[in-house]
Amino acid sequence: MLRKFFRKLERFEYYNSSPFWSIVVGLYFIFNLFTSQFISFPISPINSQFVPPSQICRGGYFASNHKKIDLEYHRRLEKELPDWPERIAYQEKQKKNYESAMLKKKEASKFTRINKEQEKSWTPEEKDAVDYKLGRGRYAYYQDPSTPPNIFDRRQTLLLKMQDWHVQERYLNSLQKHNYN
Repeated sequence: MLRKFFRKLERFEYYNSSPFWSIVVGLYFIFNLFTSQFISFPISPINSQFVPPSQICRGGYFASNHKKIDLEYHRRLEKELPDWPERIAYQEKQKKNYESAMLKKKEASKFTRINKEQEKSWTPEEKDAVDYKLGRGRYAYYQDPSTPPNIFDRRQTLLLKMQDWHVQERYLNSLQKHNYN
């Protein structure tokens, strides 16, 4: 019943977007008028120094982590932090498998609405790539901020781990030793 209501609401928003958003904004102000307090949405300004990791890292894994990070430092790390070739190669391999899985999902969605049947058509490599991208299964441990950097990190999870100075120092030392050997 609730699903039907949301489908109708979605269709109304799709076909009549202007009246839909006028009604939503009107209801927001009416609700605030009766509750006599304004709801504050967590919008961080552009020049803010700290941004929650959930806004930086796509996928829901870091949404539960409430540690705030320095956005400017994160951007600098993104540009300047060296990476080891094995991790980059693994990420590229997983990216190709993930794109293949999403293409199969898109093709299958034309014929069926059941997601479980779409996932049955995926190869084990594609299922693994989806888990890698979403940080599920065995990758939940490896992409956790408390574990040391490893080959199973995505670039964003690696950068989030590098916010800790001690982890970053150990990572750069190991990378330096790896490059000299």
